[in-house]
Amino acid sequence: VQGAIAAVALTSLEANTREIGARNIPNTERLHAIVTTLNDVRRSYADYLLASGKTDFRNAETTLKTRRQRLATAIDAFEKQPKNDYMSQNFARLQKALDNDTAVADKIIALALDNKRSQANSLYRGELSMSANNIQTLIDGMIAKDRQSTDAGLVSAAGNYYAGTVSIV
Repeated sequence: VQGAIAAVALTSLEANTREIGARNIPNTERLHAIVTTLNDVRRSYADYLLASGKTDFRNAETTLKTRRQRLATAIDAFEKQPKNDYMSQNFARLQKALDNDTAVADKIIALALDNKRSQANSLYRGELSMSANNIQTLIDGMIAKDRQSTDAGLVSAAGNYYAGTVSIV
């Protein structure tokens, strides 16, 4: 009986550890990668607002393409990562928000290229800024939920460890 109790406790301990290591930590790391890369992409939008000639616009375009590709890679890495229902639902919301963000940015770029800097700047500081705040809030919520799940898993793992240890003694 003691051995069976210990085996069940150790099996549960291993499941909790696997959940934390294989899903929670990688999800959080990948969400941080999305935020970091998205911030780089947004700096590229600002480059369009600061551009003063064809060379600056070409450089902004080249940099933006590279950064958007890195963002797509970061999103793809998160998409492939195993997720619980909460993360899956919120990831769908995140993708929609990111698509909206890109659409607003494309308007900013078009205005900047058309030498309508005042309008582009207003859009950048207004709608794009609100979009950035919404995306950050969504990601912060996802990370907080992941931490909550990790904390619960650690508490459960500690209980399993205690049960296993007591059953052996």
